[in-house]
Amino acid sequence: WATLAWVAPKMKFRVTSKGASSRAAARFMAPQWVVMALNFTAIPVAVALLLLGMSSLPVDGLVANSVWALINGLLALAVISFTAVTQGHTRSRYRFKVPLAAEFRMASGLPLRGTVDDLSDTGLRFYGELPASLAVGERLQGQLELPDGALPLVAEVRSLVVLPDSDGAARAMGCSFSTGTEDRHRLESFLFGSDLQWAVNGYTDQVHTPMSRVLGAVVPGPTPHPLARLRWNAARLRSTNAGAAVSEPALVSAGDGETLLISYRALPMKQELELEVYRRTPQASRRVRLQAAELPCGRDASLYLYRMTSSLPAAAPVLTRAPARLNAPAVAPMPESVDLV
Repeated sequence: WATLAWVAPKMKFRVTSKGASSRAAARFMAPQWVVMALNFTAIPVAVALLLLGMSSLPVDGLVANSVWALINGLLALAVISFTAVTQGHTRSRYRFKVPLAAEFRMASGLPLRGTVDDLSDTGLRFYGELPASLAVGERLQGQLELPDGALPLVAEVRSLVVLPDSDGAARAMGCSFSTGTEDRHRLESFLFGSDLQWAVNGYTDQVHTPMSRVLGAVVPGPTPHPLARLRWNAARLRSTNAGAAVSEPALVSAGDGETLLISYRALPMKQELELEVYRRTPQASRRVRLQAAELPCGRDASLYLYRMTSSLPAAAPVLTRAPARLNAPAVAPMPESVDLV
C-alpha cells in the first residue's frame, strides 16, 4: 500500500491503532498472501507437469525457478509472520526493561514497596508484597526512584498477576499512571536519554558471527556481561548523619552466587549500613558492609556497583553517607558473601 502511494499520492493511508483486531490489517496483507500461495503452489505444479511430459522446461530451469519461487514464498511468509506478531501488541508505548525501586500507598494508607522492571511514560509493572485486598481499578499514590531523585505519580491498577494457591494474593500488578508535565519530561529524558537499561541488563549491539564461533581465539566475539540475566530487587540503605536519618534507594541482585548492589550515589564502604530488601515476602533488615566493584560497561552510566562483604542482625543505624563520587577500583575477591534474597 505504501509503495502504491508513490504512484497515486492521493491514496489514503492510516496507521492502525494498537490493540485493534488483526482484521484491520488483513486487507493490507492480501498481496503477501497471494504471492506466498502462488509461489508455493507453482513448485509442485511445475514438477507434476514435467513428470507428465506436459512441460518443455529443462530440469536445470525447473530447479532454478523452484529455488526462486521458494525464496519469494519465504519472504512473503516472513512479512506475514512479522505482521501477525506486531498485531498482537496491545501497548501503545514501548516498555523499557529497566529495574527501579518504587513505593506506592493505598487509599487505606498501607505502603507497597517493591521493584518496577517494565516501564514506559504511561505504564509500569510492579513486583512486591501485595495484599489480597488490592483490586483492579484502585488508585495509588506513589513515586519512582530515578537517578535524579524521586518522581511522584498517581497510578491506577489495571491488572493483577495472581499466584496459584495464594488465596488471591498477587505477585505483580500492572498500572497506568500520570504525573505532572515537568516530571513527565524528567521521565522521558531518563527513558530515552539514559543508558541504565544497557548497563544493568548487559545489553550489547554485537552478535557472534560464524567465524567468531568457530575461531573464537582468532576472531573475537561479544564477551559475556557479568550483569546480564541477573534479576534485581528494590532495596533501601539507611544510616544516620549528625543524628538525622539518611535513606538511599538501591537495587540488590537476586538468585544464587554473590550478592551485588547498585546505587545511584556513592555509598560509604568502611562502615556498616542497614539494608532492607523488598520482595513478595517480608525480609529482615541486615547490616552490611560494601566493597566497590568495577561497573562492567564502557558507557558513562551514573551507577555505582558494590559487593556485600558482611552481614549482621539489624540494629539502630549509626553511619554517615559519603557525598563524593566514587571511582570504583578493580574488583577483588569477596571474602564473605551474604545472600539477602
